[in-house]
Amino acid sequence: MSAVTALPTLSTRTHTGRVTQMRVALSEWTKLRTLRSTRYALLAGVAMTIGFAIVPALVNASRWSSMSTIDKAGFKPSAIRSALEQIPSYKGVGLSVDHPVFTKERHEGHTLDDMMLGRWTSGKFLNVSYDASGPYITPTAGEKKYIDPKSFALR
Repeated sequence: MSAVTALPTLSTRTHTGRVTQMRVALSEWTKLRTLRSTRYALLAGVAMTIGFAIVPALVNASRWSSMSTIDKAGFKPSAIRSALEQIPSYKGVGLSVDHPVFTKERHEGHTLDDMMLGRWTSGKFLNVSYDASGPYITPTAGEKKYIDPKSFALR
């Protein structure tokens, strides 16, 4: 004797609305809140962040009595400040300063006037200057090549 049994059907969900940023954020928040591994990963991250800060501090504190005077001076803000005030000038690619970099009155490393903007052209670093027509470089004396602000190509 044979019997015909009906297969169970799965209920289909009806579409309840559009996908929105709020619904996606809510579903992600629910996922993060309900997963046990998220809590463990967050706890491990916090513990490692605190641990990475405490370990070097404890190492330095334990060897403080055996450190040299120069090493101890690195921890004094007044020593760092006075050393920075002794720098006479600095010449680099992006910053060129021909006056004391730090003074007792001014602790900014540079001003807008000290900054250089340049372009590498034909194997040379050329300063970018500005006039009423826009930014330009001078590859040779008296010659101005303007820079297109959208493509940065020379005009």
